[in-house]
Order: sequence, then C-alpha cells, then structure tokens
Amino acid sequence: MKKREAEAEQWETPSLEWIHRVRRERQAERRGRPIVPLSRKETERLAKRYGLKIVRPVPANR
Repeated sequence: MKKREAEAEQWETPSLEWIHRVRRERQAERRGRPIVPLSRKETERLAKRYGLKIVRPVPANR
C-alpha cells in the first residue's frame, strides 16, 4: 500500500487530510532554522499582535 493510500484510509474525513499535509509542510520549512531568543518586550508585542494571553506564575509570597 502506498503512503498516500494509507493516509487516505487513516482519515475518514477528507478535510482533515489537507490540514495534516499543510502541518507537515510547515514543519519541514521550519526545520533547520535557528532558534532566536526574544526579549520580554518582543514577546509581549507578539502576544498582543496575535491576541494571546501571557500567563505568568504568581510569586509564593502573595
């Protein structure tokens, strides 16, 4: 059985197949890129841009 046929049988819903294919392609593109550390300000700016909530641990003495 070919890989493509195995994937088609694995996912009963065709719409899921393209999601997983795109995910694999994006992971392949990112593989090998260097990891760049971000400052706290840059992280907060990205979180605001994408509408993410930053969760930080609460100090024990509070």
